[in-house]
Amino acid sequence: MRPDYIRRVHEMVDALRRRPDIALARVHVAPPVSEEAIERVHAKLGFAIADRILGFYRQANGLSLEWVPREHSAFDPASHGVERDDPFDMVPQDVLGGVINIYPFESLLDDYEDLLWFQSMAGQTIEIDGKTHDLLELSRSIRPFDYYSEESMAAFVLHERASDPPVRIGDDHGASFTRFPPTDFETYMEGMLALRGSGVFRERFFCRGDGSPPGTPETWREVGPSLDELVRASLERDASATEGDDDFDGDELDEELNGDTGEIELLDSDDDFDDDSDD
Repeated sequence: MRPDYIRRVHEMVDALRRRPDIALARVHVAPPVSEEAIERVHAKLGFAIADRILGFYRQANGLSLEWVPREHSAFDPASHGVERDDPFDMVPQDVLGGVINIYPFESLLDDYEDLLWFQSMAGQTIEIDGKTHDLLELSRSIRPFDYYSEESMAAFVLHERASDPPVRIGDDHGASFTRFPPTDFETYMEGMLALRGSGVFRERFFCRGDGSPPGTPETWREVGPSLDELVRASLERDASATEGDDDFDGDELDEELNGDTGEIELLDSDDDFDDDSDD
């Protein structure tokens, strides 16, 4: 039985709307993807994506959500005070409270040249989990599907042509996709529902090297934060940033992130590759 994602999205939205201290700035649930579009994507990819992933897109071919605590210093009544029902027209700059920005299934065919991969990577290799990979081939296979901020995104890595490709979190504007441990699509989606797209708690659960995030709705209900905790964490991050504290720990929410993550820079060469090196 496939997860009923969209019913739970609407339940999450209803809970956010009931909170007077939260501005629900955007909710867009796209219609399901067509089977013709799925076949077209599979034909161009040269392999099929697993039904456990397609299960989401057959419910909604894209999802956009943004909420902001009204006490956040960046809250703008003009842009956040009225709920919009259209998708984002560009990648959100920041995650002030919570953001989900899941692209349509057809975005698996997008090309991220000069953004996530560069011709100058040709001939370079990278070692991940004891295996050596061609850097250009690996980087060209990255497909962001939840592009939730200019800084960070969740992406499929398609280079091994697996039907259930690993999901990795990219940070530093897509300069690294191996800094944090990989997960899978269903685990990621369960997390996004449980965390309501929270920026602070996404870091806590997905961007650490000391274990995997929960994988089931039941486990997420046990460890997932309440809305009060999500709002508090967002405001604490805001207060720390306003005071110029670059070492904010989210009231100890992020203390587990300070350990060794086995960081590898996916898009950097051995010579500290610079995005502007072709200029």
